Amino acid sequence: MKTSPLSKLIEQVKPRRFHCYCVGAAKTGTTSLASSFSKSYRAGHEPETRDTNRFIIDYLEKKIGRKDVQRKLLKRDRRLRLELESAHPLGYLPGVLVDTFPRARFIVTVREPLSWLRSRLNYHHKKQPLLWAEYRDYFWSRRHERFAPEEAPLQHYNLWSLDTYLSQYADHYQRVLSEIPEDRRMVVLTSEIVGKLPAIASFVGANPEKVEPSHTNRSDDKITPLHDMDDAFINKKILEHCGELILNYFPDRMDFYTATS
Repeated sequence: MKTSPLSKLIEQVKPRRFHCYCVGAAKTGTTSLASSFSKSYRAGHEPETRDTNRFIIDYLEKKIGRKDVQRKLLKRDRRLRLELESAHPLGYLPGVLVDTFPRARFIVTVREPLSWLRSRLNYHHKKQPLLWAEYRDYFWSRRHERFAPEEAPLQHYNLWSLDTYLSQYADHYQRVLSEIPEDRRMVVLTSEIVGKLPAIASFVGANPEKVEPSHTNRSDDKITPLHDMDDAFINKKILEHCGELILNYFPDRMDFYTATS
């Protein structure tokens, strides 16, 4: 059934029941989280992709200032009126979001680094959406320096180096976890999202009974470049960039990395 223009208008002017941003990195369950809320709440996943990415990059390149970003965020928020927005690029604006929306709460989804890396490599090879071309160029193409001899499989699949991927992943969480106050954020492991949906709902101010599990972005047709690379090399790179993240959120995996690096 199509939604009438009147129904859309009524939905837009309804009071916001809560305000939350999910700012975990890409491929950490951000799509599934938005989908889990979308049946009962105004939830969106990476809306206005091109325009949002553009002003985020402008801000990081110091082409626009903090006040400019705040104005853009406020205008964008009035237009979207989302109760939950799940968008990993906003992880590059955590401090700005905290100050601009003092009542907003934040969900930070975190995936075990090796699992994340496998998923990220597969997605980058399989999907090349035009909407994300500028974003990929800024965060990966322009930061890639060279391949180590061990990384020939990554070259074969037209990917970038492990340093390029893992440094971006680590930087994302350094920003988010250092700039969002602990009392306004909830860190959720990707593997635990479904089981913690009631707790997530309670934290953000939603009704736990109205949030339903949803699994999205799954793919059975996967490339496996890491299978053709030296495990010790991979694990050493992961430890170099994500050692603190592993220690804080996946301590049971530390022996695995140190034993093979």
